[in-house]
Amino acid sequence: MDEAKTDPTTSEGTTRRFFLGAAAGLTGAALAATAAHAQGGDAAIAAAADRSFTGGTLNLLIDKQQAGALHSASGGEISSQVVLEKVGEGGIVKKHLAGIAYGEFDFRLDFPVSSNLGAEIQSMFDRTFDRFDGAFQMADASRKVVGERTFTNALITEVGFPACDAASKDTATLTVKVTPETIKRTAKPSGTVPAPPKVKNVLASNFKLAIGGLDCTRVSRIEAITVKLAVQDTGSVDLRDGLFFLEIPDLSITLLESSAQTWFDWFDDFVVKGNNDDTQERSGTLSLLSSDLKTTVASISFSHLGIFGLEPTEDATGDSKTRRLRAQLYCEQMKLNIGGKAT
Repeated sequence: MDEAKTDPTTSEGTTRRFFLGAAAGLTGAALAATAAHAQGGDAAIAAAADRSFTGGTLNLLIDKQQAGALHSASGGEISSQVVLEKVGEGGIVKKHLAGIAYGEFDFRLDFPVSSNLGAEIQSMFDRTFDRFDGAFQMADASRKVVGERTFTNALITEVGFPACDAASKDTATLTVKVTPETIKRTAKPSGTVPAPPKVKNVLASNFKLAIGGLDCTRVSRIEAITVKLAVQDTGSVDLRDGLFFLEIPDLSITLLESSAQTWFDWFDDFVVKGNNDDTQERSGTLSLLSSDLKTTVASISFSHLGIFGLEPTEDATGDSKTRRLRAQLYCEQMKLNIGGKAT
């Protein structure tokens, strides 16, 4: 990973230009949200924004190293805003462009991902703003590169952990959103992409949930978890004065009513009786397991969990042995562990 370059207009080596671009992307105020004209002449990469590819056709490089088995990709548009001028002579409205915007990339990868990608994800969770360069490549059946866009000074700004479902046969994948400072199209790409890493599919049904003091043995589903890097506007004209923080989602957990007594007890004490200060909050871990159900492939640890909802699901019918409940929990802190090191 490249070291941050210092600049007299920066704070801790992070350029004001980057913070302006990152804040725009994080708050949805990027120029691409308005009427825009995408940069042409790049049909191969543009197609990747509209459809997914599998096998060896896609490749993601982070600091010149393969990030993992890339399942699909989209985004990375280059655009500008069209500004209308006053009506001129002959009733003609002149137009011109204002600024340039670089869209975010959305990548979906199979587990496990590379250590360098794991380090960049850790930077997001730690809010250390570790910037990196990279490239998104598309290759033909022979793995010859036919389209490439390089990007610079990027941050991981969103990480998505898959939904876990005991009845699912789907492969579990990790989604990451990359917000770059600049994107450049390679006019004449060359070379080949390496074969994707050989991985054993991790199923969304192979998971284990543990929360202190609760019976989690009959948990059947946990909705997808997406953590985002966000910026809070402090009112200052200098965006470096903004406060960057993690948007931590609530947990939605489905379980059998027949095994939910500990959940009912906690809900009654925490919600109904009002014993819900910090000392009554709980911690837990959600683990994705290998096919033998013995090895943890990735996990999320939760801190300061509090329950605020416990109701039957819409399809909860029959007796208590088959009826299901949906528990809603807030969470203040999450840490992601991919391949051995918690972020």
